[in-house]
Amino acid sequence: MVSRAGVVLLFFTLLSGLAGPIPQAQAAPLKDYTRVTENGKYLLVMLAPDGTGQPDPALRQKYSQPGLYPNDGSLAPVWTTDWTSWYQNLPDSQLYTTLDGKYMVRVDRATDLALAFYVTGIEVKRYGLYELRPDLLVQSGERVWQNKANLDSAQKRFVVETVTGERLEFNTTTGQRLPGIGKPDSLGLVVGLVAIGLFTLPIGVIAFIGIKRQLKRKESG
Repeated sequence: MVSRAGVVLLFFTLLSGLAGPIPQAQAAPLKDYTRVTENGKYLLVMLAPDGTGQPDPALRQKYSQPGLYPNDGSLAPVWTTDWTSWYQNLPDSQLYTTLDGKYMVRVDRATDLALAFYVTGIEVKRYGLYELRPDLLVQSGERVWQNKANLDSAQKRFVVETVTGERLEFNTTTGQRLPGIGKPDSLGLVVGLVAIGLFTLPIGVIAFIGIKRQLKRKESG
């Protein structure tokens, strides 16, 4: 005689069979792709692991290793890397490199990857969207958080201007954020600078007059 627990188990087994297998989200297949850096000087070549994804025969015939190459047809890489260090290919990513290609900055819109810094293809620092613009996480639509960006190779700085006018500065070699002045066009900053100028100007004039009088006394003495 079948127990009550057995009947219940049989019922749910039949029910799950009628409903069919539970659908599972499938990740998009990895693809080979290239991306030109913002200065047009370099070409990032990404190749999916062998035996997986959707390889590009023509691209693989030209480039044997994923990495950064001069964007002049040269086949000698500046540096090479592997697919696992780059995650998915986000459609709106922007790549900024130093003149020698050693340092690269990646700008995206993902929650966990809005800004990332690389040294010869190795990630050294990343910032999520929740760290740079947490207010965008509760908004729908495009997660545009920056208006423009610039990489200064000489000063080793990467500067980003956000959509709110805030200026963010980072060390290109380490990815560490540098102390900035926030919104350079803010009224508070302008008022502060004017106040400092008005305060120091009279002191400078008095000091100048005093030094001039001392010089005259020495000359007359």
